[in-house]
Amino acid sequence: SNKTVPIALRDDDVTALLALYDGEILDVDGWVGGIWDEIEARGLADRTLLAITADYGDEFGEHGDYGHG
Repeated sequence: SNKTVPIALRDDDVTALLALYDGEILDVDGWVGGIWDEIEARGLADRTLLAITADYGDEFGEHGDYGHG
């Protein structure tokens, strides 16, 4: 089952988690940018559709839980 257990985190813990999450977003952004740069370098940008999908993300206490369920 996907049972979550509510936990209490200090504000500085949440800040650290959000910073790590933002770092992951920046890392993925860099990878996607690199892919697009290569598409452009090969002259394929005008006839290329790059589709990126994602799920809903992680929860940082907005509804009392933390994580990715």
